[in-house]
Amino acid sequence: MIPFNARRVNIDAGTRCTLQCPGCIRTRFVRDNKRIPGKDLTVEQFKKIVDYFDEIGFCGTWSDPIFNKNFIQFLKICKYKNKPVEISNAASHKPIEWYEEAFAANKNAYWVFGIDGLPEESHKYRKNQDGVKLFNMMLSAKYSGLKVLWQYILFNYNIHNVEEAKKIANFHKLEIMFVESYRPYIDPELENVKLDDKHTKFEGNMGWNNIDVEVVKRFKGGLKPKCLLSDRDLSYSSTGHILPCCWANVAMDEKQMGPLFSDKLHIDNNNTVDDIVTSDEWKDFFFKLKTYSLDELPDTCVENCSKSLQNNHCCNKIINDERWQN
Repeated sequence: MIPFNARRVNIDAGTRCTLQCPGCIRTRFVRDNKRIPGKDLTVEQFKKIVDYFDEIGFCGTWSDPIFNKNFIQFLKICKYKNKPVEISNAASHKPIEWYEEAFAANKNAYWVFGIDGLPEESHKYRKNQDGVKLFNMMLSAKYSGLKVLWQYILFNYNIHNVEEAKKIANFHKLEIMFVESYRPYIDPELENVKLDDKHTKFEGNMGWNNIDVEVVKRFKGGLKPKCLLSDRDLSYSSTGHILPCCWANVAMDEKQMGPLFSDKLHIDNNNTVDDIVTSDEWKDFFFKLKTYSLDELPDTCVENCSKSLQNNHCCNKIINDERWQN
């Protein structure tokens, strides 16, 4: 198994987001009058995380990372510690001056901007987003020397603009990623779609790397746990817990997942992240993944890890390369 500290940790830095994306678990929680669990990540907690993991990612289950009051300080700490950091940002409700300060805080940071379609139409899925403003922030980051990625989830409202988006990306020398998503939606305008053959320049399904095929063969019952068999990111939940993956962030009420959300394993109650991932609770969880049948395992694990290891069950990411760029 790939050592945990050699992987990236995906951090959910808080509980706040100004968007209401229909496919987001946060939107469903709000709609059902459920409380969003957790609190903002503190500087003290972050220092424990950054001291353990080789790479840091900010992509929220419940939040957009820009709303954590300590976020710019987190970027500075990553720069000081020389840790690679990736930020996924879709909310646009921060002043331009804030973005300029954030971009200057760490010139080595990699920003992923969720703009689903041309900037003026992205709000159709990213409810409340100012797509034009966020696109301009992406360009500001790009032209100030940062590496950026335009993430473009495909829907029936934006599939016809793929070629135009490619032209825009080419003009600005932007990396662009088209994402085929299979989450449930209510609005008929948000029907998921796939790229067709004319878009074959965007090649290479993004799965999980470093998969040990021989080890996979030894797993019975259909489970293929990515946390054991690949370099799948670990997760830091807004509840203050290190978890095997970000899918587990929403599984706090599943009986089999309960021990990983215990007070004993809360980051404030441990001196280091290593104390958490070497705990008896973590060892017991992975023992069960290896030995229990599917009907004895957490629903979250069965739903997300009984499919192909090569692709996330809900996202097939197709990334452009530089061959079509000038």
